[in-house]
Amino acid sequence: MTTLVLPQFPETEILVAQYDNVKNAGKIREELVKGNLQFNYAFINAETVTSETHLNSAIYRTLINHKNKTMKAKTMHSELIFNLSPFKNIMDALKKFGIADECSSIIVVRIPGEGEAEPAIDDLDSVVEGDRTEEPIGLHCNTALVKKIFKLNGLNDDLDLSTLISGSIQLR
Repeated sequence: MTTLVLPQFPETEILVAQYDNVKNAGKIREELVKGNLQFNYAFINAETVTSETHLNSAIYRTLINHKNKTMKAKTMHSELIFNLSPFKNIMDALKKFGIADECSSIIVVRIPGEGEAEPAIDDLDSVVEGDRTEEPIGLHCNTALVKKIFKLNGLNDDLDLSTLISGSIQLR
C-alpha cells in the first residue's frame, strides 16, 4: 500500500494498493454497480496498467479535471478509470480498465473528496478478499492487451509503451 501526495495537490492523500489472488471480484463489481458507499474506490484491472507512471498520469489528470470542473464522469474514481483509457466513452473505459468478474489481480485507488476522511487500509482489506502485495505497479500488465486497446500493435519496444500512454493521457 502506498500513500501518494502530488506536489500540486498537497492536501490530497491518495491511497494506492495492489491485490493478487482476488476471490471476490464479481461481488465487488456488483456492489459498485449498486452504488454501495463502502466500495468508494477505483477498482482497476491490473492487466491494463503498464506502470506506476501510467497510473500516476491518470491520477494527476483526474485531480486536474476535478479542480477545473471538467470531469466527464460522475465520481473521481470513475474519472480515474476513464483517464487510464484511450476511449471517449466512459462505459467502454469501465469495461476494459475497471474490475471484471474474472480479475485475479487488481489495483485499488482511493481519492478522498473534499471533507471526506482518509480511509484506513483495514477498511479496504475488509472489502477485498485477496493478498495485498507490494509488487511494482505494472508487473501484471498484459502488454499484448494494452497494445491492442491503445492501437499500438506496431510498437516493438515495451519500454516506450508506458511513455506513449502517459503522454496521451496528459494531452487529452
